[in-house]
Amino acid sequence: MPDLSAELTLRPATIDDAEAVADAATALWPDDPTDPLILRHHWLARDTGDVVQRFAVLAGGRVVGACTQAHSDWAKVETRYGRVEVILRPDVRSEAALTWAFDRIEDRSREDGTEILRTWGRDDDSQLLDLLARRGYRVDRRQRYWELDLAASRERVLQETNVARARMAAQGVRLLTLADDEHPDRYRQLYELDAEGDQDVPSTVPYVPQSFDAFMKWFDDPALHPDRLWIAREGDRIVGLSVLAYPPIRGHVATQ
Repeated sequence: MPDLSAELTLRPATIDDAEAVADAATALWPDDPTDPLILRHHWLARDTGDVVQRFAVLAGGRVVGACTQAHSDWAKVETRYGRVEVILRPDVRSEAALTWAFDRIEDRSREDGTEILRTWGRDDDSQLLDLLARRGYRVDRRQRYWELDLAASRERVLQETNVARARMAAQGVRLLTLADDEHPDRYRQLYELDAEGDQDVPSTVPYVPQSFDAFMKWFDDPALHPDRLWIAREGDRIVGLSVLAYPPIRGHVATQ
């Protein structure tokens, strides 16, 4: 691969760059496509207390990726953890290009007051992981993802569904979609449930709760639909939440 790092430049990213960055991420990892409309939403739906600086990476006048640095409001944390991310199209993603990009976004994060840098990479991305190790990063935690073949697992899933519904009914738990729920305080209850669940997820960085306004932006995600967001009610309380997210342009249906 030719070294194009000398041709790379940065400029502040605009919301209109989201499509090109989504294309770059999809070209890099075609087995896990990035939907441009979802990415656009994520760029817009940040908490007003967070700091996010995003730069478009250009080569030959075209957007070939992005560099991002982000962190929580420093007033809310004792240790200043900052997140950096570099996305580059595979045709420009050489070691030299990655080094060039990380040099610049790390410097920008440090200038903003970051004390500990964080980033992430797939465990099959040896190019990135080797570079990060040389830059002094270490593996702090891992996250796993699973795939479910619904066609092959149909009978088992239907059987487990019937068993789960019977157990819920015996315990007085109702399952309904957000579209069917008419409780006047449903969004506030979901917000509190989400915050409680986030605190239960093992983490090595301080938990900083998002604002209610930021949580409400989640429902504007183009992959989410009220009739595909299920809630479990026990009496007047919401005690469970499950979502199917449908990327509008490309990507896999995901659940949580």
